[in-house]
Amino acid sequence: MTDFTSSLKQARTALRQSMRSRLAQLTMPQRAAASASITSQLLAHPAYRAAHVIMLFASPPPGSSG
Repeated sequence: MTDFTSSLKQARTALRQSMRSRLAQLTMPQRAAASASITSQLLAHPAYRAAHVIMLFASPPPGSSG
C-alpha cells in the first residue's frame, strides 16, 4: 500500500468516526428535521426529477442485525 493510499484510508476512517459521533449527538427531532430537509432537496433536484431509474444503498444503523 502506498503512502497516499494509507493516508487516504486513515482520513476516510477518521471522517466516518467523526460523522458517527456527530450523528449520535442529534436528538430524534433533529434527525427527523434533517431527514425531511435532505429528502425535499433530493426530490427537487433536476437530476433526480429527470432520472428513469434510481439506485440506493443504505447501510444498516449501527447495532442492527442487517
